[in-house]
Amino acid sequence: MFEVTNEWVVPYNPYLLKRYKARINGECCASIDAIKYINKGQDRTTLKISDSRNEVEKYLHARYIDPSEAVWHLFEFPFHEEDPIVILLPVHLLNKQTIYFDPQASHCDIRDKLNDDKTTLMAWFEYNQRNVDGRSYLYQEFSEHFVFDHTNKVWKPRKKGFAIGRMFYINPICGKPYHL
Repeated sequence: MFEVTNEWVVPYNPYLLKRYKARINGECCASIDAIKYINKGQDRTTLKISDSRNEVEKYLHARYIDPSEAVWHLFEFPFHEEDPIVILLPVHLLNKQTIYFDPQASHCDIRDKLNDDKTTLMAWFEYNQRNVDGRSYLYQEFSEHFVFDHTNKVWKPRKKGFAIGRMFYINPICGKPYHL
């Protein structure tokens, strides 16, 4: 026996049904994706001949923000999907990593920060030294299967999601860092 429920009924608008003598499914489109597709902005054409090329002015005059996009900005909703996550993977020699410090900090504080500030590369070496489950993955593949905990500066096995590791480019002329 086959049971038919309300989920099989297509929503319709009685006014449109009567007016056009056809079942029309109308839906409210309020996401930025739908609005950008349906309303691609007003028709606008201006012409100005000049010798200078002011790209900022050109952008400002050509930019149109419709009400839906303005509301989307005000509520700080995401404008595009950010999936998969891209993890930046620095490559450096031992004690040659980039660190950020306060210029007024003492030399001892800077040295401590250098010793405490582990990068993903240093944590990768440390993880593979202690565990065997990550040794089959290259450095750039590691973030697909593990998550870097920025608080504790350690790699942990990934439980969900997906990420791509992107290593910084190193020129072959650099020698040791390139061959690392």
